[in-house]
Amino acid sequence: MVNRNTLYHLGRRTYSFFILKRMTVSIVLLLVALVIVAFGSSFVQLGISMSSLSGPVTQSVVFGITTFVSNTVFTLLFVAFIFGAVGFIIGSFEYRNYTIRFEDFNIGIKRGIINLSEISTPYHQIQDVSLERDITHRTLGLSRLILNTIPEGAGGTSQISIDFIDEDLAKEFLRFLDSIIGVQIIQSTNPISFAAQTQQNPVPPVQPTPTPPPAAK
Repeated sequence: MVNRNTLYHLGRRTYSFFILKRMTVSIVLLLVALVIVAFGSSFVQLGISMSSLSGPVTQSVVFGITTFVSNTVFTLLFVAFIFGAVGFIIGSFEYRNYTIRFEDFNIGIKRGIINLSEISTPYHQIQDVSLERDITHRTLGLSRLILNTIPEGAGGTSQISIDFIDEDLAKEFLRFLDSIIGVQIIQSTNPISFAAQTQQNPVPPVQPTPTPPPAAK
């Protein structure tokens, strides 16, 4: 259930997505390091074979190749850790700063990492609300929440998009906004009908005009 004047984040799945998105470089480096570890002996043999083309392979050459492979793995793991830590911090800040607040008359959306931006839109300017889900959203259990608005004093429509939000939370927001939009539409576009007015203030019946008698001859 959605409550007014309550600060909402985007959900646990979205938090995990923000973290993974910011740690993509770290994950790639980690996978490369794991591949080198899994096929380390093959890489060493390849290095020995290439060295044998230029002369006899000594123990120092083998040791140098083995050390190079080990140092490469260590470097990749170290860089992956650095990128992972930085990505985790940035993703956490991004999620923490991305908030939605349903106020009495407006919906407020705040987002950003360092430079925060805030959007405040009155409910009566929201034309419709919809959910979109592509293959990425369906795989991760997320949705995209779209608000089409009609700004005051401007022609056409504009769009406010929350690209990633937990699916169940998005549906709750959708139901809440649909109810708010419905109330606004009824209040602004459903005046009292003529029939209701005539019941409250009945119109007196029109009296027929008497016909004058014919003139005497």
